[in-house]
Amino acid sequence: MPPTHPTASPPFTIRPLDPTNPTHTPAARALISAYTAWLNLDLSFQAYEEEIASLPGRYSPSADGECLLAFAASTLSDTDSTPTDTQLTKPVGVIALRALPYTSTSPHFNSSRKRAELKRLWVDPAYRSLGIGVELVRRILVVADGLGYDECVLDTLPTMVGPRRMYQGFGFKRVEKYYGNDIDGVVFMGRELPGSASDGVAT
Repeated sequence: MPPTHPTASPPFTIRPLDPTNPTHTPAARALISAYTAWLNLDLSFQAYEEEIASLPGRYSPSADGECLLAFAASTLSDTDSTPTDTQLTKPVGVIALRALPYTSTSPHFNSSRKRAELKRLWVDPAYRSLGIGVELVRRILVVADGLGYDECVLDTLPTMVGPRRMYQGFGFKRVEKYYGNDIDGVVFMGRELPGSASDGVAT
């Protein structure tokens, strides 16, 4: 079963990236850049610079994708009480989803199935005790299910023990390598999505 979330109102909010909001795309770019700087890996094989420059790009609803942003109070002390929505202005987390079509060489290839990839989950380290990462994953799976995807996949690193446990709590299991990522030790995970909105991922 996926991690449960508290019954009280959380001290953060999650909003879809709105390209018409002048703060959203720069916020997404800054959060994703913080994540990749922390990784300290060469991501050129993922066309990373193009991804950052074209946000939301493949993460936009028009491309059957999504990018969600988490906002919290600007200071941690403000999270001691339930903040109002107008106080939740600091971008502290991001997650993205994009279409990842199967190829004829994919394991269990079926041209009628739709597959999505979960990308760029990152939460500001100062805000990681609030359950933001769990809620971002929960919400993006609901989005993926709503878009009609049959499967969601992701890749992660063996050093990311906490995130891997969280993904496992949402039903992700190890799967075969699904694209040309040659980073040492990378772990590929996936889960089926039909019925996921009633399988513990709905808000």
